[in-house]
Parts: sequence; structure tokens; C-alpha cells
Amino acid sequence: MNIKELLVKKLVKKKALSVWAAVIISILIIGAALYYSNLRNDIKIDAHRELETICKLKVRQIERWYNERKDDLEIVSQSMILVQRLEEWFANRNDTLIRNSIRDRIEIIRKSKDYKNIFIVSTQGKVLLSLDKDHEFESFTDSELLKQSIDHQKIIVSDIFFCSIENDIQMDYIAPIFNRQNEIVALFIFRLDPKEYLFPLVEQWPIYNKSAETVLVKQMDDSVQFLNSLRHLQNNPLDLKVSLKDVNVPAVQAVLGSKGVYEGVDYRNTEVISYLSEIPGTNWFLISKIDKSEVYAELNYRVVILITFLLSLIFLTAVGFAWIYSIDKEKVYRQLFIREKEFTKSLMQFKTILYSIGDAVITTDKAGIVQQLNPVAERMTGWTEEAARGRNFDEVIQLINESSGELIENLVSKVLQKESIIEFSNHTFLKSKTQNEIPIASGGAPIIDEHNEIIGVVLVFRDQTFKYNTEKALRESESRYKGIYENAAIGIYQIDKGGNLILANPAFLKMIGVNTFNDIKGKALIRKGFASIESRARYKSILDEKGIIIDYEDKWKRTDGKEIYVLESARAIHDENNELIFYEGVVLDITELKLATKELTSARDKAIAMEKIKSEFLAQMSHEIRTPLNAMLSTIDYVRDEVKDKLSFDAQTVFNIIDNSGKRIIDTIQSILNMSELQSGSYEIIKSKFDLVADIINPVIDLYVQRIVEKKVKLKFEKPDEDFILQSDFYSTEQIFKNIFDNAVKFTKQGSITVRLSKVKSHFELAIIDTGIGISPEYLSKIFDPFTQEYQGYSRPYDGCGLGLAITRKYCELDNIELKIDSIRGKGTEVTLIFKNSDLL
Repeated sequence: MNIKELLVKKLVKKKALSVWAAVIISILIIGAALYYSNLRNDIKIDAHRELETICKLKVRQIERWYNERKDDLEIVSQSMILVQRLEEWFANRNDTLIRNSIRDRIEIIRKSKDYKNIFIVSTQGKVLLSLDKDHEFESFTDSELLKQSIDHQKIIVSDIFFCSIENDIQMDYIAPIFNRQNEIVALFIFRLDPKEYLFPLVEQWPIYNKSAETVLVKQMDDSVQFLNSLRHLQNNPLDLKVSLKDVNVPAVQAVLGSKGVYEGVDYRNTEVISYLSEIPGTNWFLISKIDKSEVYAELNYRVVILITFLLSLIFLTAVGFAWIYSIDKEKVYRQLFIREKEFTKSLMQFKTILYSIGDAVITTDKAGIVQQLNPVAERMTGWTEEAARGRNFDEVIQLINESSGELIENLVSKVLQKESIIEFSNHTFLKSKTQNEIPIASGGAPIIDEHNEIIGVVLVFRDQTFKYNTEKALRESESRYKGIYENAAIGIYQIDKGGNLILANPAFLKMIGVNTFNDIKGKALIRKGFASIESRARYKSILDEKGIIIDYEDKWKRTDGKEIYVLESARAIHDENNELIFYEGVVLDITELKLATKELTSARDKAIAMEKIKSEFLAQMSHEIRTPLNAMLSTIDYVRDEVKDKLSFDAQTVFNIIDNSGKRIIDTIQSILNMSELQSGSYEIIKSKFDLVADIINPVIDLYVQRIVEKKVKLKFEKPDEDFILQSDFYSTEQIFKNIFDNAVKFTKQGSITVRLSKVKSHFELAIIDTGIGISPEYLSKIFDPFTQEYQGYSRPYDGCGLGLAITRKYCELDNIELKIDSIRGKGTEVTLIFKNSDLL
């Protein structure tokens, strides 16, 4: 390396150090910025999730509280015992005993639910009865709400309002009272104080926060009214209003229809993060919010630490690179001194080397005039040194580009421009004086004197005839296979006898996370850490024994640390003397298939475990509920039998309600257990021989005879005079008929129920036909969905949990019974069971 090159190298290193310093500092700054951005985003997301969770929780709590009050009023207003007592009192208003009895009943309700007051008012709004005697015989002020309740014949809930008489915030639930002729004779008014439960529920924050709060708002004309007291403002409920024009206020956005996360300013004009939600069934909106400054308080503290740490790292980086540059500078100057001493000696040896070198060498001055040719150059060019000296380089040497066939000119100028060693294209031909074209590899370099000045150029040529012919033949061979090798979707490789890679296609490199083959060339998979030692030893043992291996599954580790699963096939390649040359093979990445199989197995195991837990839980809960419930029902039956001669009509009704409710709970539990068994696949079919009529149909009908008689519905049983013997599962067959017959009895108020049993060809058909309410076409497609009923809600006219038909269809599938349902809304339903041949005896 000459003196100028050392100086250039020094300059390059200085620039490189500066670039590296800038890169590292930039990386530190970018890393800090990314850390700050991610931290800020994480804090923001956590705040959003907390606000959303709290808001949704409170919405559900308020909705449940709101509906429970309505349910209380609905139960009381529809109590036949209470309605009867009210009719008796309305007939004789002077009867204080009845009045006090009614008062005592509703007093119990008020105390149990913490109502502020309960009124009974006339349809004209006059207070007939009030638990607070100060309000008796007054007129109810909000006649519009009374009118709505009467007109719509349903419960009406007032908004939260300020009562000037009681000087307090209140809320009323109003329900009509129907007599037994379904006429409205009066109205119930349940009055409650929102400050007792609703406002504390809204205002309470589950965890400690300095600024977080939840507010309840509604739209009032062109403003938003805050219903509850505010944490950061000394106000009374209903005092604060905000104009709808203040669209940056979260409360305004909620009223205008926005939902979810919103960032704006609150009533204090403070920036906040909020979550907006409406409360179903009301005109209220709930906003949970927290000050932005509190959310990002921790972030600001971390930023100070981050900046301090970043500045420290930048300072240390600058000091470190300055120290490295100082050491490198000293080293360069030492090398310059040594090179200068050796320079003179090198010049003396130049001529000897020039004429002894095995490549063609030509030197020129700065103008490109030939100065020297060594013997090899004379032989290749056809010029003698004496004849060529003093001539222009392009006159002596003619170079032709292999691709274009054009002359390559000004080689000397190119070297002088670069002022460094240049290697010219290998695809070059030298045209000799005798017109022979010789493929050559060439290069050039400037000649620098002791003053570091360029005094000429040296150009070197090497005869590449043999290499050219060899490469030409090789290119022709490679062109036939390169496309397949390069574009194959699977990995292709060759390894030598020692297990070292000697060839790998792009798919193989991509599979193990390597950019170029040079990164792993000559390396063994085990030494590079891609495969385990034990696995590769087993792989090589099979390959050496059989000479071939197919679909060998292994686990490799990529350069990025990610583990992959592969399927490998390979064979040993031998020469004509049966000596092993190398191994070649293909590799297929099956990671996604492996992971998918593993996830599927894990999901199946979890599902089995959860199903077992669910079954054990349902069985335990069934025992824990049914045992005390059966004991309770038995005790009630015993008490009723003991005092049945002394029971009034109302008392007998209460006993019947208790008995029916208990049986309903037991039936519901049994249905849930049956559905659980069916869904988990744990129900076991036990086939036995039984008579369909004598063992199932008649006993089930006997269970419902009393209800059918009470409903005055006609029952018909049509069947031919022959036996209907089945070989099937008795329990599931009984449940199928019982569930269908139960629905027929339940949904038929008048008309008839027909059970028709017949033999058609070689199978039985059992039809249950009723003249009940029927099923709408819209619901007919959903009747087999678990826990669904056409009539929903607390006030639905029919009981049941919606599992009967879902269980029935499952049992039919297990018992090979075909189930058909035809129904017309308002006319009735026909359900047909077809028992297939294999079950008939």
C-alpha cells in the first residue's frame, strides 16, 4: 500500500467514524422516540380500557337497577290478591281495616326496596293512599305521566326531577291498576330518591384516582343537563347545564350520538379522556372521564429520565469515537513512515518484477504513451517492446467488448481519473497485431513517484482462453437447471462428507433466515446452530445406512431464533468407484402445518377438560338445588294437607303457585342437565324393548289429564288396534314425547289436542296435533335453538327456558327418529315423529 493510499484510507476511516457516530446517535434518538411513542400509546390504551370497562359496568348496573324497579311495580300492580283488596276498598272507602291491610302490604314493599314513598292515586290524579300521610288526599302534580300510563296501559317512568313541595330530587315509577274486568281503576306511584342508590352508583370510582369521575347527563332543549353532583364542582344535582354548541365537551358529544372514547374538555374547561355510552331504555347518557394530565403524569417523569439517559449515551458515544479516531490516526502515521522507507527499494525492484511476471504488463506515461512491455505482453499483442515504445496505447492495444463487439478506448484515462486500481470487465477480448482475438482479464493502476505524484499507468492482462472455454461450457449447462434451482419453492442443498454445506438455493436460505449463501458456505448445520447434534447424527446414520432418507421430520432454529419444523429428503451421490462425493437433498417447511396441528390438539384437550368441568358443575349444582327444593316442596305439601280444610282461596292459590314454581325449577334444571349431556356427547344410548303406547304415551298423558280438564280442552287418542313395540332408548324416547305433548298442552287454550299413532309402510308415525297459538314463520327456523322462545321478556305469557325442542331434536338424532313440524300462526301445530325400520319389532 503506497503513501497516497494510506492517506486516502485515513480520510475514509475518519469519514466512516463520523458516519458511525452519527448513525449510533441517530439510532439512540430514534429508539428513545419510539420508546416514548410506544409508552405514550400504551398508557393511552390502558386509560381507554379502564374508562370503557368502568363505563360499561356502570351502564349495566344502572340498567339492571332501572329495570328491577319496573319489575317490582309490575309484580305489585298485577298481584291478584292486592287487586282484590283494592276493589273491596274502592267499594267501601270507609273500611279502615281493608285500607290498613293494603297499607301494610305496600309498606313491606317500600321497606324491602327502600322506596321513598308509595302512592295509590285515582285516574284523575287524586292521592287515595300514601305511605307518607302528609301527601294523602293531595293531587298528583304530573297529570301528563298519569295520562300516558293510562293511555298506553303500561308502566311509565318519570325523569329525575326537583320536587318543589318536598324540596328534593325525586323519580317516579307509575303503573295502572286493573280490576278483574281488566279496567283501570287506579294507579300505583313508586317514588324513590336517586341520591340513595343511583347517584352513589354513578359517582363511585372503583379505584383511586385524583381526577376520574362518572357523570349522568340528558338532553334538555338546547342544553345538556348534568343529573348528579359533580366531583370537581360544588353543585346540587340538576344544577349544571352546558350548551349543545360546546361540541368539545364529552357530555355534548354523548347527547349528539357519539359513543366510545372521546377526548375533549369537561365542564371545568380541562382536557380529559372520556368514554361515552347511552343507557338503554332511558334518555340518559353516562360519561366516564379522567384528566389527561393525570393519565400522562407518569409519562412526563419517565421522559425526564429518558432524556437524561439519552444525553449520557450520546456523550459517551462521542468520547468513544474520538478516542478510536486518535488511535487510528497514530497508526496511519506510523505506516506512512514505514512505507516511505520501503518506497525507494520498491522502485529498484520494479523493473525486475515487471519483466519476470507471468501476466502481460504494459506501462505508459500520463499521456498514454507506451513505455514498457514485458515478454508476455509482446507475445500476446504481437508488438515488440522496441516497436511499441513511444506509440499511443490505443494504437498498440485494441480491446473489444464481448457483448457489443465495440472497441474499448481510453483505458489509461479511466485509471488516471480513478487514481486507484481498476479491474476491467472479464468479458473482454484483446485483438493482437496479427488480428487474433484472445479473451483476457485486465486491470490497471496509477504509477506514483516518491512525491506521491502520478507519473504514469501500469496495465496488466491475463490470457483467459482456457477459463473462457470452460465457463462457456458451464454456462450452457447451468442455463438448463438454474431456473428450476433458483425458483423452487422448497429448499435444495448439497453437503460434503463432513456435513458442510456446499450448495443451497434461495428457498433454503430464506427458510433458515440467511441472506446470502456465503454466510453459511462450508458450515455444518449443527455448527451454525440450525439443527441439534443428536438429530443430525440420527439423520446421517440413516442416510449412511440406506443411502437415501425420505420425509425425515426435524426441528431447526433460524438465525433470528425462531424455531421451524421441516420435512427433509436426501440421497448420497457416489462416483464411478462407488466413493461418496456428497449428499444432496430437499427440505420442506412444515411449521404452519405443525403449529396448526398442535393448536388443534390443544384446543380439543381444553374443550374436553372444560366440558368435564361443566358437566361436574351442573351435576353438583343440580344436586345442591334439587335436594333442598324437593325437601321444601315436600314440606309445603305436608303443610297444605294438614290445613287444607282451613285454607282460603288466596292461600290455596299461593300454595299452588309455590308448587308449580318448584316443579318448574326442577324441570328447568333437568333440561339443562340433559342439554349438557347431549352437547358434550356423554349421553349413553341404552336400547331396550318397550311398548310405545303402554309404557310412554299413556303414562305421559295421565300426567297432563288434570291440566287438560281444567283448560276445557278436548283430548283425542287415535290408533289402530295393534301393538307398537320398539327397540330403542326408553328415556330419550319418553322425553321426546313428553316435551312435544307438554308444548301442546301449554300453548292450547281452547279447542283440542289429538295424538295419532299409525303404521305407514314399514315404520311408525306418531303425530301430536293441537289447535293452539301456532308458530310464526319467522320463528319457525329458530325453534330448535337452545334458550330461545317466541315470546320473550319478564311479562311473557308462557313459562319455560326454551330447551325443550332443542333437547327433543338431539334425542331424535340419537334415536334415528325423523322429526317434522308444521304450524300456522293462530291455528295450531302438528308435530310428527317417524320411527325408522331398525327400531321396530
